[in-house]
Amino acid sequence: MFNPILGKTIFDLRIQIFGWGIGMGLLALLIVLVYPSISSTYGDIMKEMPEGMMAFFGGNTSLHNFEGYLSQEFFNPAPLALAVFAILSGSQIIVGEESQGTLELILVQPISRFKVFIFKALGLLIANGAIIFIMLVIFSFAVLIADVEVNTTRILNAFLLLWPFLATLSFLSMLLSLLFSSRIVAGTVMAVLIVSSFILHGLSNLVSWLEAYRHIYITAYFQGRNALTSEVSSGHIITLLVVLAAISIINLYLFVKRDIGVAGSISLPTLRKKYTSK
Repeated sequence: MFNPILGKTIFDLRIQIFGWGIGMGLLALLIVLVYPSISSTYGDIMKEMPEGMMAFFGGNTSLHNFEGYLSQEFFNPAPLALAVFAILSGSQIIVGEESQGTLELILVQPISRFKVFIFKALGLLIANGAIIFIMLVIFSFAVLIADVEVNTTRILNAFLLLWPFLATLSFLSMLLSLLFSSRIVAGTVMAVLIVSSFILHGLSNLVSWLEAYRHIYITAYFQGRNALTSEVSSGHIITLLVVLAAISIINLYLFVKRDIGVAGSISLPTLRKKYTSK
């Protein structure tokens, strides 16, 4: 039977799910439809770019086939763009509802905090997966229209590898929001972390001493581009899944032990009405 908490979690994120899924899907559609007209010259055009810029954006990819083109034009910016949804949804799932006063109403029901967290976490995972699914459907439609020859396995793997990456960002955002009791602080920290990681990861292709620290750049653990053009690092995927599991356990502990309260701002309208009526 469908759990109402799980249903509410997904329902609350429905606009973001369809918005991000359709929006990024249409971007993928446009990129695919453009490919036939530039496929013969794309590799040569990209090679005319400065060598340093190509290295920053992972210039080791093959630019003479559709997979290399897709890696550069879509899967290079997509994780950074979708990270916005991951941050917003992860920080909203508990602390956002706590500030709105809805979480307290859920917790007075005869259900343990453990189950509440499990269903909310599951809803967050489904939301991330739903966005990827919508993107994949639109992308598949674009491939049929453009009549492009593709490596189905590589492309499917690239989309699927977005899921654990975005889930990790969502759960890390949840963790920071629980620690700081603030969506703004959690979102700011996550934004700085992801953007700086993206920049340093790109610069590590140019600066030798930065390459030694690649294991701490969170964007390095998205293996979708590797799935398209080279080999996926199983070590990176395992590390990402282990981190996701560890963060989930910490989030569960913090939620179970948390003193749930309604943010002060919720009571301001009531106070204002009370004093103005005198």
